Amino acid sequence: MLVALLVLLWKANPSIQFFCAWTLLFLLPFVPAMLVHTGIARYIYIATAGSSLLLAWALSWLAERMGQKGPYSLALALLLIVWSSYRAEERMANLTRYNSGRYYITNDDPQIGIDLLQKTLATDTVFVPLGEAYLSLLEGLLISGQDYEGVLEAALEAAPEDGNIWLLKRISNIVMDPADRAADPEVLALLYGESYYYVDSAFLHTTSILSQHFGIWYSKRGDYDGAIRSYRLSLRADPQNINTAQRLIKKMLLQGNYSDAEETVEALKFHQTENPHLLFLAAQSYQYAGRSQDALAIVRRAQQLTPSANLHILEGDLLLEKGLMTEAEAAYRRALALDQNNSPTHTQLGSLLYVQGKYREAIEHYSIVLEREPNATTQFNLGLAHIAQGDFATARRVYAQGIARFGAEEAQRIGAVGSLRALLAKSPSASEIRQLLDEFWPQ
Repeated sequence: MLVALLVLLWKANPSIQFFCAWTLLFLLPFVPAMLVHTGIARYIYIATAGSSLLLAWALSWLAERMGQKGPYSLALALLLIVWSSYRAEERMANLTRYNSGRYYITNDDPQIGIDLLQKTLATDTVFVPLGEAYLSLLEGLLISGQDYEGVLEAALEAAPEDGNIWLLKRISNIVMDPADRAADPEVLALLYGESYYYVDSAFLHTTSILSQHFGIWYSKRGDYDGAIRSYRLSLRADPQNINTAQRLIKKMLLQGNYSDAEETVEALKFHQTENPHLLFLAAQSYQYAGRSQDALAIVRRAQQLTPSANLHILEGDLLLEKGLMTEAEAAYRRALALDQNNSPTHTQLGSLLYVQGKYREAIEHYSIVLEREPNATTQFNLGLAHIAQGDFATARRVYAQGIARFGAEEAQRIGAVGSLRALLAKSPSASEIRQLLDEFWPQ
């Protein structure tokens, strides 16, 4: 085609040469577009560029046969072509906006994707697949925790035959009100783990993804029960979805549903996985279920895969529960070797050292925390450590700072006053401790 245009530009009469030059100029923008855009856009660009030569030839032929009216008709035709070209360019730009919006929702910034898709749907949608556009927009709204009901109704009206949008509505109804078991037996069977008739893999895959989005939506709105229902449905549809499994177990642990978390871990056959994050959650579930030895075995397996500060911290907690203070201390030190800025671990190690009578080291770890992230527990623990060392002047200063920072009531709430009274009952320096209690917490 390019060769033909160049030959005509060189050999043909002036009118044909004009149109050949015109066609070549209009062809140039399509060359980079063809290289960049994929899918339907590429074919539209090729078709538009290829038809330019035919249009030029036809218009020249007609103009020559229309006599004096030819130039006017030709000018009108050119104006129509320019107008239609701009319309086509707007539609192509809208298609590009649609593709960019889907990309941002899936891979980058959902809010940017939402804005692009909303603008896409408000513009000419001739080349845009409405069902997919609305579904992507709904997914973006869900994972960003925004209201989606109005867009869902608009989607059902614009694309009433789109099965995925109807599935999203079905899932929305069920996770919102699972008591209505007659509403949708096909999806409810998944949610409650009942035996259900054959469902194809595409349905299960889409159900898993959309249900996970609803779990994120409920999480962002602080409704952990709704999040658990959604993640449970997602995991029923795709038991191998590790991402959903992690989200579900986390929410169960946050809600204190330790037996459910343990049951979920068992159903996942976690011992066959090599995902250290899932193994960490499995160990936590067993810890809260009172199965410390099993939890410790899982931690050790995860450490072989990918050692991390969190795994060493959990190991230390589990060893401490078993009364193995020396081993727990070593685990906490390994955690700090990987993450020196972990303030809770410094506090935990300081408390363990305090119990072991290593007051100077305990004070060092408490002081590190108070320099970075002051908190009432560490502040008053530091005071106790100075008392244990016999440094009552420093202890009084630490308690005074704690009262000024966090208040006397907070000290009572976290048990700092109870610790002082317990120390008073068995300390040879009872008078100094009594003086602290009378000064800061008078009866």
